[in-house]
Parts: sequence; C-alpha cells; structure tokens
Amino acid sequence: MHSARWWCLLALASCAPPSLLRQGWSPVQDPALLLAAATREVAQLRDLKAAADLTLVQSGQRQYASAALLFKAPDLFRIEVRGPLFVHLFTALLRGDSLVVSDADGLWRGGPLSDEVLARLLGLELSGTDLRYTLLGLVAPGPLDSLVQAEPSRCLAYLGGMPARRLWLDTRHGLIAAEEVLNPAGGPALIRRLQNYQRVGGMYLPRRVELRQGEQTVIVEYRSWEINTGLSESTFTRGIPLDHLEPLE
Repeated sequence: MHSARWWCLLALASCAPPSLLRQGWSPVQDPALLLAAATREVAQLRDLKAAADLTLVQSGQRQYASAALLFKAPDLFRIEVRGPLFVHLFTALLRGDSLVVSDADGLWRGGPLSDEVLARLLGLELSGTDLRYTLLGLVAPGPLDSLVQAEPSRCLAYLGGMPARRLWLDTRHGLIAAEEVLNPAGGPALIRRLQNYQRVGGMYLPRRVELRQGEQTVIVEYRSWEINTGLSESTFTRGIPLDHLEPLE
C-alpha cells in the first residue's frame, strides 16, 4: 500500500512545472548531501514573515482563506487565518509546547500543545510532527536510515525516529519534493508535496505546500516571504491577553 502511494506521488510530481536548480548542485552528488544542505538552511533561519493563500479540500468541496505567518527560531510561531471578506477565522500562537488560540468567537484560550488540538484547527493528524515546519515547507532534521534510488533522478530517503518519515529527493534539481509521515497509530499517512521552489535570502523555500491525508487536503500557496529581519517577540504576542486566557479544551 505504501509503495503504491509513493509511486502515485512520483507520477503526480513528474507533471509539476520545472523546478529551480539548487546553486552548486550536481545530479551525480551523494543524495545524503542534499539532506545535509536542507538541514543547514533550517539552522540558518532566525525568523520569517510570510503571506499565503489557503485552500481546504474535503469530500470534493473547496474552501478558501488567507494566512499571515510569523516564525522565530527556535519554536515561536504565529498564524492568523481569515476567510472571504477578511472574516477572522482563528489566530494561533505556538511557543514551545504551549498553544494559545482565538477562534471566530474572539475568546482566547491557552494550554498544552497536542495533536488533537491541532487536528481540530487543521483537520489533519500531524502524528507528532512540528506544525511550524509542516506549514512553512521546511524539512525537520532526522536520522537517515537508508537511501533507495527509485529512478535516475529520484531517490527515497528513509528517516528514523518517531514518527518515521520518507522523503522524495529530486536529485536532478537538488530539492526535496515530498515527504510522507507515517501514523504510529496506523491511521492514514500525512503526505506533503513541496513545489515551485524559490530562492529567498540563500534559502530554498517551496511556494506551494500541499498536505494530504485521507480525503482531506490543505494547500498553502505563498505570496511573499521576508526572512531574518529581526522580528521581536512582541510582534508575535501583539493583541493576545496572555494573562487572561481561558483553558484550552
């Protein structure tokens, strides 16, 4: 089943527009060097500000929204989501293992960060993966178990740890094209496709991040990025009554 899903993913991605070529990359290089380069880029990211369009696809129905995203290393993240006519849907602040969220009712709630709470916000089971990396199109570092050459310019990287992950490496362009996160509980895997890369301040960021799990799909299409501009912590907590939060249910 997993093999069939991966080959289907490979076929879909082969129809995507031509990718950016990583500077200094050669297709004959060891694919492990590609993983190392992506890890170095993540380590160099101090902060990020981005604007994106969101599309939620569920049972064939599409819903649209926009998002403003802020990130500050190592673990500060804010996302504000608005629907049509700029109607506020929710704002979420992640700081380490804690979450503060305000939905359409305007009531702020805070508590421990969990996959269950994130599933209610996104409709996706993240299986312990980091929401910050997942939405921004970054690839979290992890122990490399093995590399399998799928095609002349396609390589699968199997990463250990929990949860187990498989990465599809585009060794022609020197980019990471997709990730599959296995669900430890046996549920549907989370498949993430990374497309339309842009070079931003020395980093390679996907303009399109597609998250798919079962019949649910979330598409993030980035309009703009600003990186390493020195965002202050107050930018993330602006407008949030941190001393007057209701319990997060």
